[in-house]
Amino acid sequence: MKRKHQALTAALAVCFALAAAQAEAKRVGASSRSSSSSSAASKPKADADEAKRDVDINVVPSIRYSAAGAAAGAVAGSAAAKAVAADAAKSQAGEADAAEKAAIAKRDELETKARAEEVARMAEESLKIAESKFKAEQAAKEAEERRRQDAIEAKRRADEERREELKRQAVAREKSCVIKPTMTDAEIDHCKQVWSYPRPQL
Repeated sequence: MKRKHQALTAALAVCFALAAAQAEAKRVGASSRSSSSSSAASKPKADADEAKRDVDINVVPSIRYSAAGAAAGAVAGSAAAKAVAADAAKSQAGEADAAEKAAIAKRDELETKARAEEVARMAEESLKIAESKFKAEQAAKEAEERRRQDAIEAKRRADEERREELKRQAVAREKSCVIKPTMTDAEIDHCKQVWSYPRPQL
């Protein structure tokens, strides 16, 4: 768009320069005609040459300068367009790089979060396993303690029953021995045997 605008400016400058040349030529021609009304027949060639020189001196350089300016403007516009395009390319590259870095950072954040969640899940599972194991060990210890207490209680009851039985037997033996003023040898031997048993510890 800038290049078209510069070309249009150059064309307008050329048109203006040509118009100025034509006006100058008419002005010179009119001046020549008015000044040579008395000697028109003797100086037509000299006036034409002078008009041509005026055009060459005044108009042609203007056209050349306008064309050179238009060309310089076109070159400058082209360089500016290239600079703008380069800046746009750099900006797009910077935006793409920033977007890529943001995507990488987001991916790293998600991976870190996933790893943290996985570690937390494994820690929770390990804690549950440890709690289950502890409860199982506690239950086993409690069961073992109950068995031990039951065994102690059973032994105590058995010992108590045995002592009671020994006591009953001792009482029965003692009752079987009746001390009398007159006793037979058999009765005396029986009483000796009864009282030879040790008495049970109560």
